[in-house]
Amino acid sequence: MMKKYLSVVFIFILVVSSLGCLDGPGPPGADIPRLIVDYDENVNDSYETIIHLRGMDAIRFENMTLYLNGTQEVIRQDGFSIEHRTNRSKFELEVNATRRDKRYHFNATFTVRPEADEEDPGDQVIFKITYYDGEEEYIDENDLPFVRILNLVEEDEET
Repeated sequence: MMKKYLSVVFIFILVVSSLGCLDGPGPPGADIPRLIVDYDENVNDSYETIIHLRGMDAIRFENMTLYLNGTQEVIRQDGFSIEHRTNRSKFELEVNATRRDKRYHFNATFTVRPEADEEDPGDQVIFKITYYDGEEEYIDENDLPFVRILNLVEEDEET
């Protein structure tokens, strides 16, 4: 009887201790896609805006798309991330991602290196971002890269 009891206790301890070795669900929000927009100015006074779409961790998305000015630039199915570079001075950016029947979306208009504010000529604004609701945000070189999580699209919303 004691042997049977010790065997059950041993198996229980073995099972409980091995649970920590299994992959956990990841940190909260790890499966929500993130938009990362950065700026690179090279020696020829030209610039590039670098746009990344990815998860917080190595999370696979069923579908990822990136549009500039309404034109589909990148689409990736069953992937971890997408990247696109542009040297446009103004563009409407729209990104979408799908994971496990959840759809995520972001859109805004980016103006790259807008004219300096006359009140503060030393201002180093890299991006002026205008959201769909008219709200504006200014990103200077100290705020780079610009990082935002995508919005979850409710089932009855259209993108």
